[in-house]
Amino acid sequence: KALHKNTGSFAIRLVNGTGVCDGRLEIFHKESWGTVCDDSWDLPDANVVCRQLQCETAVNAITPVSYGPGTGHIWLDDVHCQGNESFLWNCTHQEWGQHDCRHKEDVGVNCTGFKILRLTNGCSGQLQVFYNNSWGSICANKMDETTAMIICLELGCGTLTSTIHEEVSNLDPDPKWLDNVKCRGHETSIWQCPSSPLGKNTCTRSEVAHFSCSEPTDLRLVGETNNCSGRVEVKYGDTWGTVCDDDWDLKDVQVVCRQLLCGEAVSAKLEFGGGSGVIWLNKVKCRGTETHLWDCQHEPLGKNDCEHKEDAGVNCTDNQDVRLMDGGRACEGRVEVFYNEEWGTVCDDYWDLNDAVVVCRQLGCGDALLAPTFAHFGEGAGKIVLDDVSCTGEESALNMCASRQWGSSNCNHKEDASVVCSGRTLIPCSGRLEVFHQSVCEANFDQMAAEVVCRELKCGAPKQFGGGMFGRGSDSVLLRKVQCVGDETQIINCISPNSTADSCTRRNHVGIVCVPYRLVNGSNSCSGRVEFYYNGQWGTVCDHYWDLQDANVFCNQIGCGYAIKAPGQARFGEGHGEIWRDNLQCEGNEADLTKCPVLDYGREECTHRNDAGIICSGEFPQILTPFSLFSLCLVQNFGVRLYGGPSRCEGWVEVYYNGIWVKVATQSWSYRDASVVCRQLQCGSRTQTPNSSEYMKRNRTLCLKGFECLGNEKHLGNCSHPQEDECRKNIDAAVACTDYFALRLVDGRGICDGRLEIFHNGSWGTVCDDSWDIPDANVVCRQLQCEAAPNILTSVSYGPGSGYIWLDEVHCQGNESSLQNCGHQTWGQHDCKHKEDVGVNCTGKTVLRLTNGCSGQLQVFYNNSWGSVCANGMDKTTTTMICQELGCGNLSSSITDESSRLDPDPKWLDNVKCRGHESSIWQCPSSPWGKNKCSMNEVAAFTCWAALTSSFENHCPQRDFFKP
Repeated sequence: KALHKNTGSFAIRLVNGTGVCDGRLEIFHKESWGTVCDDSWDLPDANVVCRQLQCETAVNAITPVSYGPGTGHIWLDDVHCQGNESFLWNCTHQEWGQHDCRHKEDVGVNCTGFKILRLTNGCSGQLQVFYNNSWGSICANKMDETTAMIICLELGCGTLTSTIHEEVSNLDPDPKWLDNVKCRGHETSIWQCPSSPLGKNTCTRSEVAHFSCSEPTDLRLVGETNNCSGRVEVKYGDTWGTVCDDDWDLKDVQVVCRQLLCGEAVSAKLEFGGGSGVIWLNKVKCRGTETHLWDCQHEPLGKNDCEHKEDAGVNCTDNQDVRLMDGGRACEGRVEVFYNEEWGTVCDDYWDLNDAVVVCRQLGCGDALLAPTFAHFGEGAGKIVLDDVSCTGEESALNMCASRQWGSSNCNHKEDASVVCSGRTLIPCSGRLEVFHQSVCEANFDQMAAEVVCRELKCGAPKQFGGGMFGRGSDSVLLRKVQCVGDETQIINCISPNSTADSCTRRNHVGIVCVPYRLVNGSNSCSGRVEFYYNGQWGTVCDHYWDLQDANVFCNQIGCGYAIKAPGQARFGEGHGEIWRDNLQCEGNEADLTKCPVLDYGREECTHRNDAGIICSGEFPQILTPFSLFSLCLVQNFGVRLYGGPSRCEGWVEVYYNGIWVKVATQSWSYRDASVVCRQLQCGSRTQTPNSSEYMKRNRTLCLKGFECLGNEKHLGNCSHPQEDECRKNIDAAVACTDYFALRLVDGRGICDGRLEIFHNGSWGTVCDDSWDIPDANVVCRQLQCEAAPNILTSVSYGPGSGYIWLDEVHCQGNESSLQNCGHQTWGQHDCKHKEDVGVNCTGKTVLRLTNGCSGQLQVFYNNSWGSVCANGMDKTTTTMICQELGCGNLSSSITDESSRLDPDPKWLDNVKCRGHESSIWQCPSSPWGKNKCSMNEVAAFTCWAALTSSFENHCPQRDFFKP
């Protein structure tokens, strides 16, 4: 909640911060909120703001969009306060609304004493306050009903419903932040009430204030035929009312579904119609773990500016619904049933394809392909709910099939049943195609026609089409040929009036599946620029925060295995239109990218130069069993992963095997095997004893054992061929890599601009700005292969980081090859806070690309623009190195001169000629940057083999992985 102070027609507030006295500064003037430019902004100006808001002294005057850019007017610029003014507008400044700024220059303010209040059980419990970066108690001395009533109102919890009594604190440690709080009755916030100074009292652990406020007493869903979907209504007193949809999202829905015992959250639907009467709740912000909806943060009861057309709704699974767990994608996995308020499994006795057909239909997952038994996707937990299931295949839900009595079985979890379905049907974007109520023959339909159909239906792009996919159509068949060029807006524009189509049988009637996503300019169907179709147009994804976890979700979503790389900076060329997704923060287990949370903090302007791309493993053929992962000899570093630990360099060892991730048994596992895993993951090669008791666990039935590495291999594929083994409890291999050191710049405008972060001891952390100067920044820029640092940015210019602050008091000479070679305090020792995280701005990063992904003209991003690399002096050795650096395998064509596609086109490089021992093109001799006589028609163009489609013999060591 923003804290604002109103004086007449003016008001100020701080928004998007971590508390009520921390955030972007906004001013209310001429009936609208606007921002303040950071030109000339300093600590006296911030102190006036803090005093006006009745916060404490300002500790920082925070600039360049530390709390994100605002919107609307920029009301003030060039503010100059003495520091003793009562109001900000009493300071000197330019005329209202006059400025030369953009919203990325909106100023922020951090006052030291931001305070967040809570009762430990939502609207009841012990009274606590977050202050000075920790939670502490408020004691009951002198507190009366008037004071408690104001607290109830401030927390949005109605009125006081109990007496105030003292309890022993449930915090440990427990700073007693406040005591002797006694309001007089006219205050609107506890912070306006008299009290002892913060942190200065003689309160003991047994004197913590405890009381209860009123809260809603019931919850229901209205407007649907079942009790687990509908418009959300809450009961307060004797009156039912609705919930406004402001800030309503899936985390709020999770709480509703759990509270109503309705299984899992499906969607935050708003289409259940408007209610009537009072709107009780607004701006609900749940973490997803609360017991009741009213335990979540929300505006005071009944306070809102909403209409009933904004009433929130939810869709949950019902109490006997089905889910699939631990599969490689959304429509496969172990079958689990929600019954008697908990999830349980299904025994595989008599389990067959008819049973799987019903499950796939119930989940909207298309056709049943397999009905695996013997815990194929791992053993479940809890009760075995169903046994002896016998479906005919015609039932609409699993609970309609014949079976033993629910909850009764003679099985164990090694017999858990599973299904593999073809995939979700995206009605109305999939089905059998009909034109003028006539079916279309498969032989009369091609990719161009499929693209036109999906575009006409506003369904995106074709994923799959073919005869008989959705059953047989009618006897009426389109007799004219369908001949599309590809740019038609309707399929009827493709029908040739003077042609006759070939005859076909009903089993060849074409069906099509359209999907709202695609990959563009890649070397195959599982690589390219990521694009989404929304609101009738294609748009791209911004590469801010784009990483392998996001890429893994998308690879899984499109049926392309797992992510090998997540390139940004328009690696596959710049897209057009909207940029639909930005600042994604996927956990990695979401069904698709639209389910991933989006980080609101630190949002910056994104252009198509930041378009995200992806390279997926692809769905590898299984003819190379029993160990297709190693037969493919993945020299890339993602055939293995570490799961459940605090970072990607620590956790349980899992290997991608026969299309699923499996665990590794500790039997015969050694430190040499662990060293290879660390090297393969680019996490160094040294290991330490893993703290596996802290790792997240999950069940698997299949394990691998017997790698028997020597310790110097580059990846597990070079070690001995492992054997399958049944997983046993508490014998899983874990690895903690220790000596991996890396740098990155994040939250900036590019890969050479941002907050400095260091990967050390298995996790990313920041660097304190104490003593930081240009020589330090130059070492960082050189290490990242950026240019010299023209600027060092401190005071959270890119927002505060999180986690460890690894380095403080860094002192570089400027000629070191790595930041870790500079003088500094002991790792992890500092006297800093994250508001002091240092940022670095290097002038430019040299980014290389071929215009069509792994083929086309060679271009480089330098000095903030794309330019060409010319062919003069370039030979096969040089282009082979470029192909490998781009992850595109080896050279597969000659080098040709072409006319540049760029306009304007700076010729950044010429006479590039590598000698063969270099690891990067940037180490090869060339003419100076931008200084050459290259012409428009001398741009280098060539084609590489894509890394994922290159032949095994080009990449695999000469050995037999299947030899016993």
